[in-house]
Amino acid sequence: MATDRSTGAAPAAPDIKSTTNILKETITELQKTKWPTSQEAWKLTYVVLSVILVLGIYMGALDYALTALVSKLSLIK
Repeated sequence: MATDRSTGAAPAAPDIKSTTNILKETITELQKTKWPTSQEAWKLTYVVLSVILVLGIYMGALDYALTALVSKLSLIK
């Protein structure tokens, strides 16, 4: 168990009031958040999946080309 170096005592338990205060503040901030509509969320999902697909194809093609180049140069047998 960790101890306080200055006094040698165990650290104090977290205050229940401060914990509940943090939770209340968190809920308040989450209520202020502008959440996307279902339509916006789906559009953003399609964008992310499209970018992942394009980058995957690009990286696959690059890997294939570099592997072929290295094989032609006989660096890998």
